[in-house]
Amino acid sequence: MFNKEYEDEDTTTGEKFEVLNNTIIQWKEKNVSAVDNLALCRFLYDTFPLSKPSTVPEQVGTLSFTGLLFEPENELGVVSLFSMYHKELGFPFIVKIQNPFPDATVIDDEGNTVTIEFEYLASDFIQHHHPQEECDLIVCWANDLLQDQSVKPEILVLKDEMKNLMKGRFLQE
Repeated sequence: MFNKEYEDEDTTTGEKFEVLNNTIIQWKEKNVSAVDNLALCRFLYDTFPLSKPSTVPEQVGTLSFTGLLFEPENELGVVSLFSMYHKELGFPFIVKIQNPFPDATVIDDEGNTVTIEFEYLASDFIQHHHPQEECDLIVCWANDLLQDQSVKPEILVLKDEMKNLMKGRFLQE
């Protein structure tokens, strides 16, 4: 379908998902076309239950434990993930999320008001020429800034935080 082998390391999770999904749909149409999709999904879920990993994966990969199948691919995905886990990340209250800079105002665990700029990559903050002194925190998926590229706002890297949250979930179960 994508001119790639399923096991090829260059095949993305999304491409694998699409290949598997299309394979199941083709099999269903050929063998049990009268069966409702929901009934087939229930059958597959009951017959092949998901096993819980005995160890925490090295990389987050998919974020299925959050209800998301894949990692964020843009700033909007970062906003969504932060909104889902703001309490666990130390921000019990979101005052507002808005379109103009800064993107959000939140309250941290100590009761302080914190202004946030969401970015997919930390370097986007610099590329967008945001005034560093008017923002308290950059929340991004990945920090791609070099060590010598310092910015005034602190950086919260969700990719690392999700790993920590995932470890906590598996240790509790």
